[in-house]
Amino acid sequence: VISSEIWDQVKGLSDNFSALVENALIEYLRQKRVENAKRAFGSWVRDRKSVEIVEELRADESRKKVLNFDWY
Repeated sequence: VISSEIWDQVKGLSDNFSALVENALIEYLRQKRVENAKRAFGSWVRDRKSVEIVEELRADESRKKVLNFDWY
């Protein structure tokens, strides 16, 4: 159920209500994924520092070839 106030505003913006709702849901889901990622950040248990992990990944020659990252 959508209030008449919101419905009037929506009708003034778009004739395609389904597309508007779909876009709104896509944005809502994107925001929820970002919120979840922010909450999870820092909660991983690691035995090494993040810098060490990144340096190891950067030094992995096979990874560079697969990703076509021969420039760094």
